[in-house]
Amino acid sequence: MGSLVGAVILFLCFLFGRRVDRSTVPWLDGPTGPPRIGVGFHRSVAAQAGLGVITGSDLGLLPDCAFLDGDGFDSGRLHPSVRDFYEHTGRYHLDVWSQWSPLFWPFGWMLIHFVSRRMEQLNFPMYPLETARGMTSEVEQLVDQSGRVAFTSWLRRNLASGLVIYSGFYSTATPPGSGPCVKTVFPVVRGNATVLLRPEAQTAGSLNLMSSGHGFGTRDSIGSRKQDRGVSECGTCARSRKSSTCIPMSTAPFAPTTSCVGCACQCSACTTTSPRCKRYMELRRKPGTRIEPERGAHTVSRSPSLSELAPAGSDAGKH
Repeated sequence: MGSLVGAVILFLCFLFGRRVDRSTVPWLDGPTGPPRIGVGFHRSVAAQAGLGVITGSDLGLLPDCAFLDGDGFDSGRLHPSVRDFYEHTGRYHLDVWSQWSPLFWPFGWMLIHFVSRRMEQLNFPMYPLETARGMTSEVEQLVDQSGRVAFTSWLRRNLASGLVIYSGFYSTATPPGSGPCVKTVFPVVRGNATVLLRPEAQTAGSLNLMSSGHGFGTRDSIGSRKQDRGVSECGTCARSRKSSTCIPMSTAPFAPTTSCVGCACQCSACTTTSPRCKRYMELRRKPGTRIEPERGAHTVSRSPSLSELAPAGSDAGKH
């Protein structure tokens, strides 16, 4: 059944896709996957390309957000906590909450069980409790002989099952007629899924990653996704079109940061609650329960409030 579904996908790509010379579209080129991606694919890419692998808990998706400067974007306008997430992603603990629309659930189940399981990639959780224990976040840099970062590998696995949710390569690229963009490449069997995200710095230091388009290779041809990352009281608030996620400023499993007010992740774009803070509150209410931070965990002393970040005379931070 899995082979049949895979054959149908390849046929649709042949039917609706286009042939291009990879050397003419370097902004679109990226690693293509073998029959099985798994946890070690980025290491095999490094070996084949003669790249070195740098590991560590302090690495980020981007070596420096200044690589995105240009075409009206200035990384200097980003709030330090937003910039810290992208430049030191390995410091952060990830909480996940996933829920499918009933209309697409059957299609998603078939795709994941007959395709994703086989290629060990894009194993999206079908039920919210599948990721109740969280998601791993493993960041490694692939560097050439001069020390330049060619790609940053970001591997995310379901902590409970070990299944690979995302194995992606992150870098920057400049499409025709556009400034530098965040480039994400997710390898799949005999191909990859590439997303280019155009950065926009917003008020109060938040970051929009824009992706919308109408034609191939044009300024507006970069996908169809928008995501906000705003400064919050207890971390970074990541907001897509239909959901909000709080990225806490601590790697401790249940202990919130000292600046976590009521365990609410508040930013100029949204207000949501971290599932990890909810769990902390539930445990704290139980008599005789003692909660200690994870070994090696760290917190920040305080994140700036919205009123401090907002320009003079604005209404940001008022609810």
